[in-house]
Amino acid sequence: MKRLSIRTRWVLFLTAVLLFAFCLTNGVNFKVSKKALEGTLEHSVLPLCRDSFFLELQTELNRPLQAVSQVACDTFVHDWALSGERDKTVMIRYLKALQHESGFVSTFFVSEATGLYYHHTGIVKTLHSEDDQDAWYYTFRSSGQSHKMKVTTREAADGTVRVFVHHRVEDNQGRLLGVAGVGMTLADISRRLSAYETQYGVNILLVSPEGRVQADSGTGQMTRTNIRNLPGLLTVADLFLGQTRVRPVYAYETGGARFLLTVRHIPELDCYLLVIKNEPPELTDIRWNYYRSLAFALIMICCIIGICVLAVNFFQRQIDQMAIVDALTGAGNRRAFNQAFMMATYRFNRNDTPFCLLILNVDHFKEINDSFGHRQGDRVLLGVADICRRSIREHDSLARWSGDEFIVLVEGGIRSAEAVAHRIRAQVGERNYSMETSEGLSVRVSCGIAAYQAGFSMDDVIARADAALSHAKAAGRNTVRVAPGEPNR
Repeated sequence: MKRLSIRTRWVLFLTAVLLFAFCLTNGVNFKVSKKALEGTLEHSVLPLCRDSFFLELQTELNRPLQAVSQVACDTFVHDWALSGERDKTVMIRYLKALQHESGFVSTFFVSEATGLYYHHTGIVKTLHSEDDQDAWYYTFRSSGQSHKMKVTTREAADGTVRVFVHHRVEDNQGRLLGVAGVGMTLADISRRLSAYETQYGVNILLVSPEGRVQADSGTGQMTRTNIRNLPGLLTVADLFLGQTRVRPVYAYETGGARFLLTVRHIPELDCYLLVIKNEPPELTDIRWNYYRSLAFALIMICCIIGICVLAVNFFQRQIDQMAIVDALTGAGNRRAFNQAFMMATYRFNRNDTPFCLLILNVDHFKEINDSFGHRQGDRVLLGVADICRRSIREHDSLARWSGDEFIVLVEGGIRSAEAVAHRIRAQVGERNYSMETSEGLSVRVSCGIAAYQAGFSMDDVIARADAALSHAKAAGRNTVRVAPGEPNR
């Protein structure tokens, strides 16, 4: 490739320097302003809102844990279980009283000895290890944990989010008597979300490790929404979901707006508290001013580079065209034919695709030049080249081989090459090449054909086609001959 001129290289160099300096200056100014504004959000507004709501949530969650701990330590429960659960109504009344005093939506006790599920409304069922709905009990029993808190919609047909706290009940020897539990809703917490959102101008969500929204402002209901499917949030969800240590702030864009997100993991519920804040308008203005300035500089510089590239490409195409195209006839030259032959050989070796070479010579071309002049001779060559182009297929190749000779690479066997040769010969004879000074001019061509065979070089095939051409001339010209011994296919 031709090297760029010194002037062009200097223009490109200066353009790059100016662009770098402009982007660096504006980028530093933008980063400083952006960092100051985001620092206010990161270290004051978002953390204050997140931590305040987190403390509210912790206080609310301590209530069921304290209540179920008291049940687990209650000697009345121990004595009743150890006595063989003779009066089952006693436990039901106990659970009902607990539910009435605490305001929980559900209180229950599962006996290890009998498998009965006592509820404040009565005996619900007998647990079985084969029942998938009872798997929670056996999983918790074998975990060895003293208590566990879980967010679920179990027992809530309306989709209300409930927090269930399970606690092991053991006797003095550490033997398992059963599992006590209470259930509460997050409705109160969810209603507080709206107040916080209004006060701080943020959006607050409770999200499970799988990304499902468990509560939003004012509903307290489990939704089918997954933040991995929400525009913008899906780009950052995998950065904190399933993680216990998360970054202070995440940023994402959706709908042309930019948002900041702070996250805190709530281990008791195994969920995440998300506080989302739209970026300040001041930051948006700074960003757009930076983008406008940068866009203007890029447009101007791209115009300069574009003009240079277009000019270089134009002249490079001219050079490339001159390197492979015959200037007079527009057919390929020997260099172009060498490339076509190499590709045809590759297809032959890979796919067994046959091809033939067809050499055609304008009969008595020297006499045409001597009698009618070189201008008329050039007109004849142009006409022959045009007929050849029209007579071959798209995947065949045409090149001017010498002064009055053309060579055609025909994909296919001898029969295909013969058909092309006869078509060219007939059309050359029918064409009118006459000028005012060359009336009665008659042009004929002779053709020689040879097929490529494994192990042949280009010179081998050309030599056989050239020998066939000599036979055509010896036979009186204006005819087509095939090299002896060629396969008839």
